[in-house]
Amino acid sequence: KGNESYGYSAGMNLASISAVDTVALSPVPAPKVNGTSHTVTATVGTAGNALQFDGVNDFVRINANAALDISDGTIEFWINRVASGNNKCVIANRGTDSNTRYSMHVSDSAIGLWNGSSFGTVSYAIPAGAWHHVALVDSGSNTEVFVDGVSRGSTGNAFNTGVSGQPVTIGSSYTTAGALFANESFAGKIDEVRVWNAARTQVLFRLRNEKDPSRNA
Repeated sequence: KGNESYGYSAGMNLASISAVDTVALSPVPAPKVNGTSHTVTATVGTAGNALQFDGVNDFVRINANAALDISDGTIEFWINRVASGNNKCVIANRGTDSNTRYSMHVSDSAIGLWNGSSFGTVSYAIPAGAWHHVALVDSGSNTEVFVDGVSRGSTGNAFNTGVSGQPVTIGSSYTTAGALFANESFAGKIDEVRVWNAARTQVLFRLRNEKDPSRNA
């Protein structure tokens, strides 16, 4: 798909997994849930397969992959969040709190990017209980945040290109090696996570907003 480094799409069929603790998604090998191997299949165009996270210990882990160590680029996703306080992690390239390339967070009042040394935020409350498209576009020195195709401001920081070879997690993050940061566990649904090694445009984000998951459910 052009410059797409990695894509998780709505068609990923994980309906048989009731409590997602550890999953390694294609293209990396050995999908696992609670240490047991599973086959993860993609059914393109199938609605209703967003991942639901309980805000306690549900998360997806993708083993370290150089394709996900983007520098300038775009990370986008759909979320349907539960109002659950501050600093919930949606996606992170992060082995420990300080060993972080990027870690993207939402709260009841802001959207933020942690890069291992600074936490930049944009003041914007993503409404809970409905699907919203979020994109963060890193230009090398700053990161612009789009919600539902509209720019909401910039975080004032960027991805940490000095860190590489870390796992990527969806729905939570690591505070130390192998230990989840419990207070950052996301509550709600996440769908169609995309990591691009190029800056995407506002026009594309607006087009995505015309195809939100709820319209196909």
